[in-house]
Amino acid sequence: MYLTQEEKDYVKAVYSNVLDECVDDLVSLNTTVTANELEMKDDERMNKIDAAYESAKDKYAFTRSFTNSTRLLIAQRSHEEFEIGVSGKILNF
Repeated sequence: MYLTQEEKDYVKAVYSNVLDECVDDLVSLNTTVTANELEMKDDERMNKIDAAYESAKDKYAFTRSFTNSTRLLIAQRSHEEFEIGVSGKILNF
């Protein structure tokens, strides 16, 4: 209602991209921790696990920020529409 179709499509694409990246990270993590999938030393395995954790934290922070920005935009447009409606009633439009 307060987002254009282009904006809705953009938001959907961003969330879809983040989910795709999460799936990729989970597949990589699963491969890392599954016995006999990859030959690695323990420190290499732990580094890959740490990298997956950092990647997940980054995606979480980005998603929260993106969601908050989108919500703020919607709230601003809602408030703007309300103010226009009130002004119209005051001025008898």
